[in-house]
Amino acid sequence: MSHKRDFTTRMRTWKRTTERGLTPSHVIDAAVEAHIEQRISLAVASQQFNIPVRTLARVFEFDNLDEDHDDTPDQDHDVIPPKQTLCQQSTDQF
Repeated sequence: MSHKRDFTTRMRTWKRTTERGLTPSHVIDAAVEAHIEQRISLAVASQQFNIPVRTLARVFEFDNLDEDHDDTPDQDHDVIPPKQTLCQQSTDQF
């Protein structure tokens, strides 16, 4: 006796557990600008714009990562020479 399972009768419901991703981008951008231009802390900016502090910190860190990574090498760092192999070292000594 074979029983077919009927999955169409039981529908699962999905419930959002966090409010992450619901804040409009223009509000987040305004809070980051206020943090930078008015020199207020992220905590104060998050209270003023009603944004979670960690969300604002995440966006601010992500924006700073984009600005810090350039394709040009830094001139402040010393260039490390490549390692010499054993054969190269022996010929250099003679």
